[in-house]
Amino acid sequence: EVAIVTLTQGEIEAENYRDLGLDSAQAARLKGRLRSWDSLAVPLWGGVPQQRCVQLGYYCLQLNAMAQQPGQSFGSRESGESDIRDVRRHNALSLPGDVEGQPHWRNLVADLARLLEHHRPDAVLTPHPELDPHSDHVASTRALMEAIELSNWRPRTLLLYANHLHDNDRWPMGP
Repeated sequence: EVAIVTLTQGEIEAENYRDLGLDSAQAARLKGRLRSWDSLAVPLWGGVPQQRCVQLGYYCLQLNAMAQQPGQSFGSRESGESDIRDVRRHNALSLPGDVEGQPHWRNLVADLARLLEHHRPDAVLTPHPELDPHSDHVASTRALMEAIELSNWRPRTLLLYANHLHDNDRWPMGP
């Protein structure tokens, strides 16, 4: 009974897509769409059905700014987009941010609270805010903690991981 929630589109740093002849905004939009589709399709390999996967569609490297100004919307730095609803169209569950499509902190926290109440997880896995310095990872855990306080559901276990270590950003590791 696993559910996977992806907070951002992954649209930035789209240099390889520019090599296809796309301008910067087009490349970022294409990368964001492909990464969003991946967030829904790749879990199928692990037996997680698409209806238990959610793409929230917030924009990369904007979560910290959203946290600093909770009512302010922060669109993509590269794609020119500022409506999160386009990448949410395959979500099986309707969320608070779907109403206006604005990428702001209040919607993010409300979306996460709704997901907690819907899935009622016993355990939640999120980036460690002290070991993983990536600003979106720190902010995503902060948003989750705020959502847990706002929600009527409390997970029993919080598991933390680090994708980007302070002293090592060699990922993926190994051959």
